[in-house]
Amino acid sequence: AQTPSVLIEDVSGNLSAIYGLMRGNTQVYFINQKGVLFGNGSSVDLPGLVVSTLDLSASDFEAGNFNFTNNGVGSGITIEGLNAINDVSFISDHITVDGDVNVTNGSFHAVAGQSVVVTYDSNNLIQFDITEAIDTNDPDGVIHITANGQIIAQDVNLRSRVIDPYSLAINNQGLIRATGLDTSTPGVIRLVGQGGTVNSTGEVDAGGGDIEMLAGTINLTG
Repeated sequence: AQTPSVLIEDVSGNLSAIYGLMRGNTQVYFINQKGVLFGNGSSVDLPGLVVSTLDLSASDFEAGNFNFTNNGVGSGITIEGLNAINDVSFISDHITVDGDVNVTNGSFHAVAGQSVVVTYDSNNLIQFDITEAIDTNDPDGVIHITANGQIIAQDVNLRSRVIDPYSLAINNQGLIRATGLDTSTPGVIRLVGQGGTVNSTGEVDAGGGDIEMLAGTINLTG
């Protein structure tokens, strides 16, 4: 049976700042078009969490259609630290990881686009399709893992789609590590910067698993 899910939307007009614990037995879709901050010390104990600054209408959610669209508000997601047990997914037009992210029993997904469609395969694994690219040239990168940032999860999936070929779609200055499920199922790291540049001056460690990179330009140093 599919895990029950709930849609939570912060319509306060302010950024959502999460410093505590999100816990429950439902899959949570959390929306705030004004931006979301996960502060250092925040933790998530849910079957799954999808956080987005793109809008998801209640009617789409109720129909099981997970169509995330940018309504022009254009605020990003910042993660200063996060401990999660199961899958966590972040969907926005700008995502910054500036602290330690640890996912013990699942995957970390960061997906950047103007429109993103989420589906689930036959094994109930989450899939992302960026249907509209971002028209930006952010000097820090649309998805930015800072020098202070590290992501450790079973699998790590960073995916961005931009229009400008010189745009920094993904900029990894920190550490990305995939631990895998067990020794027979090593982790996978995917850095996909469609239409733009993937820049990695930090560390990418799949521990014997696969590292996949796709972009117009890939720069690897260090």
